[in-house]
Amino acid sequence: MVNDQKLPRPRRNRNNEINNIQPLRESDNMKDQAKSGQINKVKIMFRKLVNKIFGGLIEYSFLGGSIAFGVDTNSSDIDCIVVLKDEVYKDIEIREKIKRFADGYVKLHHVLGRIPDLSFPGDIITVNQKEEAITGRGLVYKGKIELPPISENGDWDKQNVDYRVWLTEIAFANNTFLTGNQHRFRTDSLRAVDTIAKFLLLLNGGKKFDPESICNEIFKRGKSFLGLSDRYRPVLEKLLLEKLKVTFAHLERSGFIVETSNNLYVANTMLIKKWKSEVLGMAKKIETPYLLSWKELRNQVHGFNYNLSKNIS
Repeated sequence: MVNDQKLPRPRRNRNNEINNIQPLRESDNMKDQAKSGQINKVKIMFRKLVNKIFGGLIEYSFLGGSIAFGVDTNSSDIDCIVVLKDEVYKDIEIREKIKRFADGYVKLHHVLGRIPDLSFPGDIITVNQKEEAITGRGLVYKGKIELPPISENGDWDKQNVDYRVWLTEIAFANNTFLTGNQHRFRTDSLRAVDTIAKFLLLLNGGKKFDPESICNEIFKRGKSFLGLSDRYRPVLEKLLLEKLKVTFAHLERSGFIVETSNNLYVANTMLIKKWKSEVLGMAKKIETPYLLSWKELRNQVHGFNYNLSKNIS
């Protein structure tokens, strides 16, 4: 289990800051009400699927990817992330439940007229895997803290990339919460932004910075860095800046950054190096086992999708 005490957790007085962040409403970034209605329909259908399959095992679930930022098309796949409580390892039926979820994922795509992602049909992870992702396991590559670009399709199958994806999915979630503990979900989202900010401060080289410059750095590095498409920027930039302002207040209180002048900050090098050592130490520990491998999940959905397509035709 990841030791939560190693990294500063959100303090109690951070609750007001969390509650003050308003997710961008669908009506703010949709061209018309039809688009908003379609997204609501998707959320209702996936919420029903997640609750039906996993019930009381759910920590929280949400949608990510293009649909979260209103840039999806009728053919876009729908990214669904489900975080399950660690007691799920005691459920002898969990593997079959995940397979049923994957079948439901494909079926809902057909019903909605969309194309499912048969390589990654939903992310079903445990609280422990979520904690390892938020702590920074996905930022470690070959014993160092760095993020090599995701340049080939095969790169997405590397486990450290899974943790990178889970970190960013949680950090950049926008108004697509489905079910479970919503306060934990919103708190985890800010914790994930904290981790990304610390990583960028480590790469900063002692330069002064502010929330805007960190935000620009995230987008400048492109999709191969944190999986963010340029299509997301018109909507995500506003949300990310709000989260970064809360993160900066938290980092300043905990001593990670110090304000200098003109609303610019410098990093506390000693604390950033300490954080780096803690992340590297965590990454040396054995990873939490997957509930079901990607290979097994792909075999499941490819067979189901084939049979479903035959029935439809």
